[in-house]
Amino acid sequence: MPDSTLSHMFSKWSGPGTIVDICSLYNYIVDIDGVHKHFHANELCKFRARVDSVTCDSLNDILRLQV
Repeated sequence: MPDSTLSHMFSKWSGPGTIVDICSLYNYIVDIDGVHKHFHANELCKFRARVDSVTCDSLNDILRLQV
C-alpha cells in the first residue's frame, strides 16, 4: 500500500501484508503488522521477493537445469 505523502511521485510502499478477507471484487481486508485495515484494490500491489544469490550442492544440478 502507498503511504500518505502529498505526491504520488514521492510515495513509498509499505508491507508486505496478508489478505485476511475479500469484501467484494475490489475491497480487501489486509493484515499489516497485526492490524487489519480496509483497502481498495488500486491501493494494493503484489509482493515479489528478491533473490540475491542461488546456491547448488553439485555441478550436476547446474548441468541438469541447462538441458
